[in-house]
Amino acid sequence: MSKIQEFKRLFKIVNDLNKIAKSGGEHATQAREVIKFYTQNGYLTKNMTTFIKEETNEIKETYSRKFYLYAISDNIKRPGLLFDGLIKVGMGCYVNQRLQRLQNQHSVGCKLEWYRFAGTSNSDAIKHQNKMIRALKSRYVVDGWYEPMIILETLKNWRIN
Repeated sequence: MSKIQEFKRLFKIVNDLNKIAKSGGEHATQAREVIKFYTQNGYLTKNMTTFIKEETNEIKETYSRKFYLYAISDNIKRPGLLFDGLIKVGMGCYVNQRLQRLQNQHSVGCKLEWYRFAGTSNSDAIKHQNKMIRALKSRYVVDGWYEPMIILETLKNWRIN
């Protein structure tokens, strides 16, 4: 195994240990002890690697990601347009963080207008997002932003099949 491959393997192990330690589960303390042992000694025992694999799989099952479709409005007045503000539509796991980033970028009060659960797999959520974008394409303005009023009416009646 090359040094790069070994480094990647160890990085994944430490990353998995940190997930276990942060999970707050019954094995969080044990994970912190394994991290301490590895830091001091530079290796892991076979029992430790088995523990990491088992716990990481359990965490993945417990904390599966949830994807959402969303519509966020801004209040920016744009000269030359017949309407004020636009609607940003998209898909993601962390809609509130996306809203916060848009507020920071635009320095105006953005508002979460609509969201729907789109599934637990990225591929399913992308299918729903593409379907939504196709339905809204006639109202597209720029960079994922759309004309506001008609879009919100369309989305309020949106069904995820």
